[in-house]
Amino acid sequence: MAPQRISLWEDERALSASSEAADRIRSETSAEQHMKILEVEEFQVLRSEIKD
Repeated sequence: MAPQRISLWEDERALSASSEAADRIRSETSAEQHMKILEVEEFQVLRSEIKD
């Protein structure tokens, strides 16, 4: 099984601000390790809190 990574951002603006750097890092790392990035997926993570 290929390694999987997950990153979380505070909001969509923070995600967008990091996308160019993330693309570059993925490309450089995959080239160095002779691996191919098959896909990158984005999901929205929701959080809720129940207070007593």
